[in-house]
Amino acid sequence: MVLNGIMNTPYYLQMAAGWTKLLVTINGVLVLLFVPLVYGLSVTFGATGAAVAWVVLNVAYLLVVARLMHRRLLIGELKAWYLTDLAPPLLAAVAVASALRFLIPAGATAASLLALALALSGILAASALAASHVREGVLGMARVWARRP
Repeated sequence: MVLNGIMNTPYYLQMAAGWTKLLVTINGVLVLLFVPLVYGLSVTFGATGAAVAWVVLNVAYLLVVARLMHRRLLIGELKAWYLTDLAPPLLAAVAVASALRFLIPAGATAASLLALALALSGILAASALAASHVREGVLGMARVWARRP
């Protein structure tokens, strides 16, 4: 779902630019590939296989659609988008989630649900602060609050 969410901004950019042909074409091709992939993986591996198919679909969007979009819109910005806009928040979230994975107790107890809520808050905070624009905004607000009497 994170990969799918990442592609919302490029999608909105394409819609704002009036360029719907790319998404219609890509979605047409991917539905022809995705439906048999979901079927095959879900028959073989069950729900896990269907989830893997969803990840494959979204990785394809992230790699193919983003590359094609940046050839026409925001030319020359693809590398910066991957390295500056996506990588730091995504890596921060993965790092915090990986570290917290070992701290969250197994089972659906109130304590584990509280631990999960705290873990998700930590992941959100880490990924938000890894994004330079968000971090600059938070630091700016902190400076304003620090000056208040």
